Amino acid sequence: MATFKYFSGTTELVHVRPMRNTDFWKRFGFPRRGVAYDGFSKFIGFVNGRTMDADAVAVERVIEYKRNPSLHKCDGRCLHAKGRNCECSCGGANHGAGSMGQPLAQVLRKAA
Repeated sequence: MATFKYFSGTTELVHVRPMRNTDFWKRFGFPRRGVAYDGFSKFIGFVNGRTMDADAVAVERVIEYKRNPSLHKCDGRCLHAKGRNCECSCGGANHGAGSMGQPLAQVLRKAA
């Protein structure tokens, strides 16, 4: 059994829910990269438990975190991963984040 974690950049989001595409584009601009919930909606989430719509953040990555992960140290394989399965010590925060347009040194600093 795995746990799904939702991220915007390297920030983990909570209280994730769908938002209709038209509302999503009004809120975040069009075109905005986001994870699709279905053909009509995209995922949004919240940081630090805030749940007001004004505090909503677009979900950029969904990671499947294994129930019994190996917890190995993050490296280039995690930072530049294309898939959504992760089991390293970052808990999915850095999984695929190196391909999000952030400088690699900045991502590695957060991973340490």
